[in-house]
Amino acid sequence: MKKVSVLMTIYNAENMLKKSIPSILNQIYTNLEFVIVNDGSTDNSAKIVERFAEQDHRIIFINRTINKGRNYSLNEGLRNCGSDLIAINDADDVSDPDRIKKQVSFLEKNNLIDKFGIIGSASRTIDLTKHYEKDYHIKHGSISKYKVSKNRIFFGMPFIHSSFIYNKKALEEIGGFPTEVTAFIDYFALMKIAGVYPIYGINEILVYRYIDGNNFFFRNEIISQKSSNEKKIFSWAENHYKCFTILWLTRKLIKSIKR
Repeated sequence: MKKVSVLMTIYNAENMLKKSIPSILNQIYTNLEFVIVNDGSTDNSAKIVERFAEQDHRIIFINRTINKGRNYSLNEGLRNCGSDLIAINDADDVSDPDRIKKQVSFLEKNNLIDKFGIIGSASRTIDLTKHYEKDYHIKHGSISKYKVSKNRIFFGMPFIHSSFIYNKKALEEIGGFPTEVTAFIDYFALMKIAGVYPIYGINEILVYRYIDGNNFFFRNEIISQKSSNEKKIFSWAENHYKCFTILWLTRKLIKSIKR
């Protein structure tokens, strides 16, 4: 059974940690370490993690009192991960007990452990503020297919970051988590890795994303930076993907039709 490092970064996430942390500690796949990085939280997040760490030796807690941002925290956590497989679980998301077992089993069964870039899964969003649920399946063909076309990536994320298991070698080859952007870090990493390694997705709901009004991606400062971050990402893509212009124009056309 290959060891898996689960990486979680937290910033003022006390409302969800009592759900998200146990969802990893209670995984059926037990050969894992759990690296948690506190990015200078000002609420009770650190105390909650400390209580869990006292009960489970698999937790490696990096408790920082200064906020340095998500990029820095992800890379700090990455440096402390001792496995070649890096699973992400955001502080406000919950993993199904079978999640890691199913993803690793797929890689092993298909002899992909050393050959993949990223594997993800379908997910369910549970909005606690608007009281609704929505399933997000992977749009990469029929449900029997698992490989995600790298061209598909230009039309948005095929699956959420909390469903990612990274090949650590692939992450290190792109220099770790991208520091050029302040948001869409996962999307940029996906795009960079997809140019070199194959991407796979299990079209089964293995992760639950909870929205409680305090999520990283919905903060005003992140939303306001969306345009500048996208420009940086697609500027990079223009120089690294041969069909970028056609794909980008197709993406814009599809968005305009949906409106």
